[in-house]
Amino acid sequence: MIKRFGARIFSEKQEKAMNKWHYQLMKHSDGSLAVHEYYTLEDGGSWTEKPVDISGDSVQDIKESIQMILNDINKHGVKDYE
Repeated sequence: MIKRFGARIFSEKQEKAMNKWHYQLMKHSDGSLAVHEYYTLEDGGSWTEKPVDISGDSVQDIKESIQMILNDINKHGVKDYE
């Protein structure tokens, strides 16, 4: 079962599993696309309700964040935000 992150209480076991996350490009019901954090859990996945914010202390921080996002989009594709 897929549920949104932030709208759910997690067990200790699930919280440990939340260390396994990636950036996920998600398609919203209005057709727009946004990048969210996606957490892989035993019973499916969970994601942040709001898209990620790209910020950092240097240009290099921003470049590294953008590159990680691009790598994860290439690896995981697009999922529907339900």
